[in-house]
Amino acid sequence: MGNTGIFLLESVTLAILGGLVAMLAVVLAMENWLLAWEQRVPSPLVRLLWRVAVPPQRVNSPDVALAQKRCPECPSVARCRTWIASGRAHGYRDFCPNAALVERLAERRRP
Repeated sequence: MGNTGIFLLESVTLAILGGLVAMLAVVLAMENWLLAWEQRVPSPLVRLLWRVAVPPQRVNSPDVALAQKRCPECPSVARCRTWIASGRAHGYRDFCPNAALVERLAERRRP
């Protein structure tokens, strides 16, 4: 291989490395954007409470704050998001580990 071949190989290698660095930068930027976006969107638990008409002052209770901390690790988070997107007000009891809390908060609002 002559000097031209080595130069071509180096150019291709640098182009590939540059592309990988650019892709990594895009992935990191998207991850930061997603994290910032998720901090502004109410948690699935809060949206569930809104759906079943729990009054706002009860949504801000210490029990809800504790339950929200467990929400991201919930094994049913995908099912929960599907339920929220469905627009239904019933059915969360089948999958939500916080169903008893939701029922307790919703029960207090009933006359």
